[in-house]
Formats: sequence, C-alpha cells, structure tokens
Amino acid sequence: ENVQMVDFIGKDALGNLYINNNFNDLLIKGVDGRERNLKNVGLISGMDSDQITNKSWVATSKGLLSIDCKTFDSTILNSKDGLKSAYVHNVFYVNNKLWFGTNSGVYIMDKSNHTLSRLTQKDGLADEEFFMHSSCNIGDGSLCFVNSTALNIINTHTFDKTTHICPKVHLKNVFLNDDESNKIINPES
Repeated sequence: ENVQMVDFIGKDALGNLYINNNFNDLLIKGVDGRERNLKNVGLISGMDSDQITNKSWVATSKGLLSIDCKTFDSTILNSKDGLKSAYVHNVFYVNNKLWFGTNSGVYIMDKSNHTLSRLTQKDGLADEEFFMHSSCNIGDGSLCFVNSTALNIINTHTFDKTTHICPKVHLKNVFLNDDESNKIINPES
C-alpha cells in the first residue's frame, strides 16, 4: 500500500534524490530533509551533475532543466533560448561542457563562456532525431547517441565543431556473428 509508481529516479552530486512521479512533476528530496516539488517540468529521461559547481542538469520533454544542488533553484533552457526542439532526451557533463541529444540534433553548451552550438547531419550525424534512453557516456571521453539510422560516437576530448567534419558512412553489408549466412544488409540484392 505504500508503493508509489515513479517514471524517473536519480541522484545528484550531493546525494539529493530526484523523482519524476507523474510524467510531469519533479520532487527533489534533499539529504538534509528539505523537499522541493517542481511542477510541470515534463517527462524526465536523464540527468547529470557536477560536484565542483554543485549543478545538476535534467533532460526533460520541455527543455534542459538546470538545478542548483544546494538551493534547489532552477532554470530551464528551451526553444525560447535557441533550442530547435524543447524535447531533451539525455544530458552529459564532460570537460566543462554539456552535451545533450534532442529531436533536432546534439547540442553542446560550453560552461566556461555559455555558448550553445548544435550538431546536425552537416556535422556528420547520421540523423538529427534522438530517442529517450538511447545514449551513454562510454567513459573514455566518448559519448554515444543512438537514433533510428545509426550509432553516433563523439570523442569529447578531440571534437572541435569548427574544424571537425565527420564523413558519411554507408554500410554495404552487416553480418550477424561474423557469419555471411546471417547477412542483415545487402543493398545490392
């Protein structure tokens, strides 16, 4: 009888608990016993935080939510701030930059100068629409973003949007378990 269904649960750098409990509200339970309920934030699909600045970033269906881990003050970055799509599916904080996948590409926000740039197919992405729960931080500085057409891997240590142009990759054959009899793609047949 005390079971509550939740849609997302996570912890920030200080150990505060984040609960998205009805596809819309975010309840933050502080380690010190304080609580804050943020109404109408939308569906949450991911979060990351930084221990140095005590900031958390939450990917929501209404934008990228920034939360101060100590005060629980929040702001949202959405289409009013330059995002082509407010639906943010995932967020990663790597090398003082926020990387987040949306319905219109991957965005990079440089936290040192607060600049926002967007990666699209022109930058080598196979497609620009990404999905919830379809990305990860590989751990070596690379981020993996998956969409309906490809697995996009970005090395955050070496990536430079001003000089980096990714080649388009065209698969000719894909074999399952390295067995030609299990051919999955063959555009010539």
